[in-house]
Amino acid sequence: MNKYLVYLMGLLLGLVAIACSSGDDDDIDISTDSATDTGSDTSSDGQVTGDPCGVANPFSCSPATATTCGADTSVACDFVEYQATGIHDFNCEPGSTAAMGETCGWLAGPYCLAGMTCWTDQQGADTGTCAKWCCGNADCDAGYVCDTTYADGLNVAAEAVVITGGNLGVCIEGMPDGGMDAGK
Repeated sequence: MNKYLVYLMGLLLGLVAIACSSGDDDDIDISTDSATDTGSDTSSDGQVTGDPCGVANPFSCSPATATTCGADTSVACDFVEYQATGIHDFNCEPGSTAAMGETCGWLAGPYCLAGMTCWTDQQGADTGTCAKWCCGNADCDAGYVCDTTYADGLNVAAEAVVITGGNLGVCIEGMPDGGMDAGK
């Protein structure tokens, strides 16, 4: 009798799973629980989350692709907050003039050219240096590594987990031992 009870419970759970699955993943669960999961989600307040380096990038543009906003390098894909809603996104922003390695600012500019962002390792700083976005070390020039901890800092600044996947970063000079803990 127990064998039949286990079988019936398994059948019931299977039917419930089928009934709850429509074949389309509306992605409100923030997980990768099915073959149709896109890796991105939208919260009840409209905040999109996901991996900007993933195949199904949910954001308005792809920060690590310099031409994602068109051929004009003064229009760059960067992380923004819409003040009216508090929603964060990667968006094409015009008026970018600072080149790789030049000083940049988050609020007042100058803003970095396409394919780059204003990077610093000083929390709370108003200015930084233009660095190339990356989705892995292969995106960086020789002598540089993709530091994915920068995206973690953006999530902290946004006070939400917006960027997921652990892939997006900025190219910084490589460490002698190949890691961020060089010399420690």
